Amino acid sequence: MLSPLNTSMFPIALPDLQREFSTSAGASTWVLTVFALASAVGHPLAGYLADRLGPRRVLLAGLVVSGLSALVAAWAATFSLLLVLRTVQA
Repeated sequence: MLSPLNTSMFPIALPDLQREFSTSAGASTWVLTVFALASAVGHPLAGYLADRLGPRRVLLAGLVVSGLSALVAAWAATFSLLLVLRTVQA
């Protein structure tokens, strides 16, 4: 539910990210790439965990982890930290 929203709203912020972190256009697109790759790995893993642990637990854990990583990402001091947090968020 959140992945399409997170993926579609981030390209709008890329120019601001480039200015804020002094990165190139190519480097700033890694924010989108790591999110897509982590989602491709994480979503099937979440399905497996939901089968083993129960969907409610996995959904609540996912919402908490995603929400907390989004809050921390808002104050990321470095581009590398932002990439890590976006990976966790996915």
